[in-house]
Amino acid sequence: MRVWKVIFLMLIAVSPIFGTPIVRDIRYSHNGNFLGKLLIPENKSGPAPVIIYVYDEFVDRVGESFAAKRRYDINRHMMEYGKWNAIVIIPMERYRKLNAIQGAIEYARSLPGADPNRIHLVGVSEGGILCLRAAERGKVRTVTVITSSEIADKGAFSYI
Repeated sequence: MRVWKVIFLMLIAVSPIFGTPIVRDIRYSHNGNFLGKLLIPENKSGPAPVIIYVYDEFVDRVGESFAAKRRYDINRHMMEYGKWNAIVIIPMERYRKLNAIQGAIEYARSLPGADPNRIHLVGVSEGGILCLRAAERGKVRTVTVITSSEIADKGAFSYI
């Protein structure tokens, strides 16, 4: 088989035609410029809920590719949430910046096809604390915090 046929078949296999949503990079601003990931599901009907997933500090410390090698692949998280027909946003390289999550909330509100009344924050460890802080200032429907330690054990964020 020729190389171009193999490449063509590989592209078709991962295209949205076959139901696999595409994760793309986004840029947004909120008292600073931020990078994020966005997944828009293919099979949504009507305005879709938005899940903003805020990972823990491990990914910021070691980087996304190393974290994925350690079986912490945030793209897999996105795909799972996408199966619920939700738009998924992950603020990337946030380095403890609350503005990255607040900006993601604003970005979600501006997305065509997103339901601004169904924005949900899901945060793990330090990301959970950031979600709680962001929810104080931005209207969201729910906040889910997943942490194995007490809230008072999150360093500087424990006392904000």
